[in-house]
Amino acid sequence: SSSDKVDIRPTQVSLSAAYPNPFNPSTSFNINIPHSGYLSVKVFNLSGQLVDVIAAGIYNPDSYTFTWNANGMATGMYVINAEFNGTNISHNVSLIK
Repeated sequence: SSSDKVDIRPTQVSLSAAYPNPFNPSTSFNINIPHSGYLSVKVFNLSGQLVDVIAAGIYNPDSYTFTWNANGMATGMYVINAEFNGTNISHNVSLIK
């Protein structure tokens, strides 16, 4: 029997801690992608409202650095959420003005 397409290893997508944190006005982080797939990187406030979309699209396997510029955002805690092929990773960041 053929075992094609039965690869169920976990997708080792990773999201680094953002730096600097706390930050003003921008913070950066790395995302490692193990294979091609759809990546979305979104920012939510603590009420769960979407406040920004940093990335959304098909990405090839690589390490990517993203920067979120929070100019115009209120001081407070935000959640950076990366989703890749059904895997969600979130980190909190603090904007201090």
